[in-house]
Amino acid sequence: MGVTPALHGWIPYAADVRADEPVLRWCHLGGRRLDSPFFEEDVAAALARPFNAMFDVRTTVAATGSSLAEHPPMVPNAFIFHTGRCGSTLVAQLLAVDPANRVLSEPTPLDAVLRAPLVRPVEVERHLDWIRTTVGALGRPAPGERRLFVKLDSWSLMAAARIDAAFPDVPWLFVVRDPVEVLVSQLQNLPMTLLAGVVPSELFGVPRAQATTWSLERYGAHVQATLLEQMARFADRAQVVEHPQLPDAVEPWLTGIGVTVDDSTRRAMRERATRHGKHGGPYADDRDRKRSAASDELRAEVARAAGPAFLALRERSAPT
Repeated sequence: MGVTPALHGWIPYAADVRADEPVLRWCHLGGRRLDSPFFEEDVAAALARPFNAMFDVRTTVAATGSSLAEHPPMVPNAFIFHTGRCGSTLVAQLLAVDPANRVLSEPTPLDAVLRAPLVRPVEVERHLDWIRTTVGALGRPAPGERRLFVKLDSWSLMAAARIDAAFPDVPWLFVVRDPVEVLVSQLQNLPMTLLAGVVPSELFGVPRAQATTWSLERYGAHVQATLLEQMARFADRAQVVEHPQLPDAVEPWLTGIGVTVDDSTRRAMRERATRHGKHGGPYADDRDRKRSAASDELRAEVARAAGPAFLALRERSAPT
């Protein structure tokens, strides 16, 4: 298994962690920037090119790490964690308007590597090496790129300790939203975090047999509470931004981590903020609509679990 020594123009689009040494599968981006709302959309466009249909390039994580040692990748400027359906995709899209930024929006290979301990035994230090190598492989800059931002899937909060250990000096951003509003959206279109067979319910402290007896409202509120509690544990490590503070909170956060936004980028960010983070249509504030759509059961479950966790995070993250 091999890859071009400098990895320029190539990116891993999948990772198989079942083998003793994980394997990355690669595609050539053909000069395409990663500017879609989600990583998998950029990859799908690249894989549709005839060039990628002709080649099945694979490397072990170890071989990739050796290559990266000779051609160092960018170190992430920030990791973005979130609770789902809360505006984090808009944050990633605002960052992506700057051609100097490489933005990884829920990159599939990293998600697989973070989940490795869920499917096989792996020593902590070895797992940390896999995480660093995968981020490095994803973070090889295209021409003009000099900064790297990584937005993770919401479940990845449960792997926060590993990410902290792998990249102890990289700033974090937590994006959150009122749990009622989050869950109204999630119950209409279920994310993988609410599918106990996809993201194991044990990750959120619920045995699978028990999770199957709960309503989606109860399980969703429990998952939200667990994610928010995890954020509270790491509140000193991150800046917390709530959905109503977007998009205005993005530039001050960037300034706080040493990234200057010029006038041209600021105008582009303002224009992008007028459109929905995921589908790009006109943006409309839907907070009232979502809250009015919440069922009595959902409100009760949030009040019991996720609501108190949301308030606790606010208290932990409030300026002193």
